[in-house]
Amino acid sequence: MFLRLLVFNLALFFTILTPPFFQKPTAVLPTTGGLAQAADSGRVTPYFANAGDLHADFHTLLRDYKRSRYEEQGKLQALARKYDRDEAVPVAVYVPGVMELDVVQQPASNGLFVSEDPEAVTQFRLAQKVGSTGLLAHNYLAGKLFFDLEYGDEVYVINGDGSYRKFEVYEIADFQALSVYDYRDLETQAVLDQYQVVDRIYAANNDRLVFQTCIERNGALAWGRRFVLARLVDEVGPLH
Repeated sequence: MFLRLLVFNLALFFTILTPPFFQKPTAVLPTTGGLAQAADSGRVTPYFANAGDLHADFHTLLRDYKRSRYEEQGKLQALARKYDRDEAVPVAVYVPGVMELDVVQQPASNGLFVSEDPEAVTQFRLAQKVGSTGLLAHNYLAGKLFFDLEYGDEVYVINGDGSYRKFEVYEIADFQALSVYDYRDLETQAVLDQYQVVDRIYAANNDRLVFQTCIERNGALAWGRRFVLARLVDEVGPLH
């Protein structure tokens, strides 16, 4: 993101996305109805006041960037200590300037579970079976922060053993829920059934992170679904 700033002036429905090879349930997408539009994140893109300030501004930005990277590493180490559980499962998700949330697991007996904790997201258990890490949240709770995520954002998923994975946001996909089973891709206008949505969004090779929440529109709390996709860019061993 640093280079990008320099160059450019400085679901949930009924929340469970089940792969086609599982027994077909009544519905396969979870629900997170509520506020669809989050407040502006307040992040500001740096710019050069004029050409004469280029040299000074570059060094100022570089200094601030190095400081932010140092502080970010400290934040990750603090999170690793905070969530020290000796487990190689996600326990926290951190996006600098956007969110710092707990990750809770769905009970083995309830694949529709989504936490009501406003400071937590829920790991989508069945997403793991098709090769992704899925994080679910109601859009009137932590899910409202998903609307603050932007292309290029760095996302850190911290595990209980102190290791973490770094992802980068590369796609934001919005769907209108036409029914429990059918969804319209708002970019292509293609209508997909719930299993096609699973394949489109979640099928990966253990290198994808997906944030999922609902979109509210025209008074309908679960009018649609938002998916924010991030690709894996780094894996780091235990920090403590």
